[in-house]
Amino acid sequence: MEQHNQNYSTVEQIYDLYLRYPHISTDSRNIKQGDVFFALRGENFDGNNFALQALEQGAAAVVSDSVQVFEKYLETERRVSETERRSGETKRRGIFFFCRDSLQMLQELAKYHINPKRILDRVKMACSIFLYIDGFHRNLKNRNTPV
Repeated sequence: MEQHNQNYSTVEQIYDLYLRYPHISTDSRNIKQGDVFFALRGENFDGNNFALQALEQGAAAVVSDSVQVFEKYLETERRVSETERRSGETKRRGIFFFCRDSLQMLQELAKYHINPKRILDRVKMACSIFLYIDGFHRNLKNRNTPV
């Protein structure tokens, strides 16, 4: 078994993906196209057992803490890539995010998303865009060239 601890995904990487695919699922039976599947473990279940299935069902990404599933994903990707190279066909597949603890990563993602500083930064950016557009339109009305 390879060592993958240096390959852990960060909350920032997962958040960037979340911005493109903002629907999270923890139940592989309800996966929809473009979902981000978090493979959680419980007393009577292990979502990691369904991580690759979630990708096959159209999940945009999987977040898993299982080294075995990560290695299986890498092996599958190698095989599929070789087959695609030979056939000349490519198919969009989901992304695998490997982390220490899927539940902890889901909690960190929630905290990262609602961080007041991040929200304030987004509001400031929206306001500055609005002011720029507003100024641009005022200049057009006055027949002035925007600077």
